[in-house]
Amino acid sequence: MKQYELLCVLRGTLSEDEIAPLMEKVSSIITTQEGVIISANDMGKRRIAYPIKHIRYGYFHLVYFDAPSTQTPHIQEKLRLIPEILRGIVRVRMESTSIEQPTVGAVIDEIVRHDDLDRSDRKEKRHKKVDVSAAPAVETTMTQEGTASSSSEEEVMEEKEEADKEPSISMKDIDKKLDEILQSDLDNV
Repeated sequence: MKQYELLCVLRGTLSEDEIAPLMEKVSSIITTQEGVIISANDMGKRRIAYPIKHIRYGYFHLVYFDAPSTQTPHIQEKLRLIPEILRGIVRVRMESTSIEQPTVGAVIDEIVRHDDLDRSDRKEKRHKKVDVSAAPAVETTMTQEGTASSSSEEEVMEEKEEADKEPSISMKDIDKKLDEILQSDLDNV
């Protein structure tokens, strides 16, 4: 028997009382198909990346189980027939993955830390000075009066850096804008 993991996304419109019997039903489907449940983790209610059946939030549950490989298609088919399950994904569990799942807070902290590192790398690349050869190159441009004016490469680089500066936008502003766009798309449907 192989080890599998099942990620269930249940409708966010369900009440807390309706979740437990539904997960019992999922467990019984696995056990009736000769599966043995190793662990079941409730990952809580979260926002879904995109609406599924006009629902934006879902309860995430991760179930690890052993089952014969011939039975997994039957398990997937029976899960597909439950209308309260928005998504049910069964995949072979990798040997290196641990059963203990990190907390949501730890995952968010890691994402924020990684995002901050990416931002600092981008800032360093933007502000990195270009090594100019011993004699700076001179760029000649024609003005409207027809006279030629010249500027050094350093001045041109400074002008480009000023033009390249982007206004800082917070992640909250981006999330709000995305919500507005998605909501307007749903309103048009």
